[in-house]
Amino acid sequence: MDKQMKKEQQQMLFFKLKQNCWDVKFCQNELEITGDDGLTVVNKQKHSTGWRTVFAEQPIPSEDHSSGIFYFEIGVEHMESDGGVLIGFASKQKPFLSVLYRIGTYAYQNNDSFYINGYLRYYPSDNKFYREDIVGCGVNLATRQIIFTKNGRRLDVSNSLVSSFAVPLFPFISLCGFGDKIVANFGPKFLLPDI
Repeated sequence: MDKQMKKEQQQMLFFKLKQNCWDVKFCQNELEITGDDGLTVVNKQKHSTGWRTVFAEQPIPSEDHSSGIFYFEIGVEHMESDGGVLIGFASKQKPFLSVLYRIGTYAYQNNDSFYINGYLRYYPSDNKFYREDIVGCGVNLATRQIIFTKNGRRLDVSNSLVSSFAVPLFPFISLCGFGDKIVANFGPKFLLPDI
């Protein structure tokens, strides 16, 4: 199959979706969603510690998991030295505590940690990310393979599969440091490697 045609077929999924944004109903109080498009998130917590989480309004599409790639990315606009940024997919639940270690959580943390189905995994690499980096998270719907990217480069997280699509999975981010700020890109144009 022609490479361009294959890429267009994979991206068809992006065009079926209404533009996604962060969900104010599933956003912890210390985070602020800014901008008219609902894509920018800033951590406003000054004195407390710990992760603060926001989920996207729309989940990974549930109508067809036989083909295509679901993907989103964030630009890290600001991150304190003691801060932290986490990007991934998880089920939408309250309370928000412990999203990292929940079954059904798939995430990439700025310190080069990966959470696959609620378990912390390390891969031999140096994939830390910082301010001004663009970090992505996706899933190949046919193979269930989780995809993480940094600045357009696909990271090697082999054997990292979504265990089930029975429970809807939503894009989410978590921020740890005061002033940490990200801007989301839910498509359709990405700094996406050829996957």
